[in-house]
Amino acid sequence: MVPTGLTLGSLLVMAVYTDVRYRRIPNALLVPFAIWGMALQAYAFGWPGAADAAGGLGLGLLLLLPAYLAGGIGGGDVKLLATIGAIGGLAFVWRTFLAGALVGGILAVIQLAVERRLRPVLKNLAFWLWTVVTPGARPAPLAKLDAERKWGRVPYAVPLSLGAIISWLW
Repeated sequence: MVPTGLTLGSLLVMAVYTDVRYRRIPNALLVPFAIWGMALQAYAFGWPGAADAAGGLGLGLLLLLPAYLAGGIGGGDVKLLATIGAIGGLAFVWRTFLAGALVGGILAVIQLAVERRLRPVLKNLAFWLWTVVTPGARPAPLAKLDAERKWGRVPYAVPLSLGAIISWLW
């Protein structure tokens, strides 16, 4: 189902602002938008719209849950994608997830290059991949994601919002 542009745009602006400024996306922002998005879909498309919105909410939660459990992103980011799914439905949340992951990867590479950490990170990644694909080699353990470090991290509402805009325009 096609998301309502004003609802989606308002959510994205507020989520990016709070995530960049306060490094969190409050439930008080996300829950009303999720409810409103589901209501709009149900009003516009009936039971199929309500089912699509509920599916989008559930898929949005499931897609980012592994990254949250690994400590790579915050719970607000997971709930933001779920809210985007409630507004836009299953297909829209999937496209937003893929576009947001691509944008996030590009931003991460740019940030690593600016901080002059790209080469060591790529070197460590190459070594890890070499241990994985070499027969008989014992894979080196991946370092635990540093969830406590706040500097040097891109608030994930930014790439998710850009992904939603890309999906909206696509």
